[in-house]
Amino acid sequence: MKQGQAKVVHLKEYQVPNYLAETVHLNVDLNDAETIVTSTVKYQRHSEHPQAGTLQLNGEAQELMSVSIDGNTLSESDFEVVDSLGNINIPMCAFLAPANENGENRTVLLIGEFGTAVTNPPV
Repeated sequence: MKQGQAKVVHLKEYQVPNYLAETVHLNVDLNDAETIVTSTVKYQRHSEHPQAGTLQLNGEAQELMSVSIDGNTLSESDFEVVDSLGNINIPMCAFLAPANENGENRTVLLIGEFGTAVTNPPV
């Protein structure tokens, strides 16, 4: 398959998703400099998959500005990185890195001072 070419999925290969979108609200803000799309989606675990694992959201060529779960926004203060001396370090910022491959989970990217690699590494 060539890069950028959509993968063909045949009906016989279709699988019922683990989660279903119960409601979707989109707000599109168009202006000369940029377009900001705010998406608010309420997901419900599918009744055929009561033990469903991770909810995976896929997207391409998008800049993620914020994420909230149950109304709470993901923030740098939600994380602590402890170094080998026991110091608690709060990141300067936290981002969700994009999932680049099918089946890949999202990764939280934390940026900040978390100790030194040789003498005081994060644990």
